[in-house]
Amino acid sequence: MEVRLHETILYNSLYRFDEDVLVNPHVLGAPAGQNPVLHFRYIPGGRSFRHYMKSFDYAWERGTSA
Repeated sequence: MEVRLHETILYNSLYRFDEDVLVNPHVLGAPAGQNPVLHFRYIPGGRSFRHYMKSFDYAWERGTSA
């Protein structure tokens, strides 16, 4: 596991595990635990997994090792 710190404003939390990603959207005024968790799995030709991974990569590339 590797952790990085960044100053990017996020509108969801992303947790990636190989070919799966869990997305916890941040809803204004509600704690994370009161918001849904969406589960996306990589499927060739699928869009959702790749869409969230682009967001993850954007933040990851701008982060620094913790």
